[in-house]
Amino acid sequence: MVDLTETMVERRISELELRYAAVNEQIARLRAELAAQSDLGNGSGADADTLRRKIEKLKSQNKRTAAALDSLAEGDAA
Repeated sequence: MVDLTETMVERRISELELRYAAVNEQIARLRAELAAQSDLGNGSGADADTLRRKIEKLKSQNKRTAAALDSLAEGDAA
């Protein structure tokens, strides 16, 4: 039973790590889009604000994911 629990925890950690990496990629794409809009002078202020809000939402999501990873890692170490 312990092996099964450890396997489940390891799987969950892997899932969270993949999610964290995917969100980081999304953040990078949105930042690049925001920078391109700024450099080219394209888009409205509202468009830039929308991108900034999306970035902040994703950063918040990653903070929660990181906290879940930390919690699992602490429990796994115990």
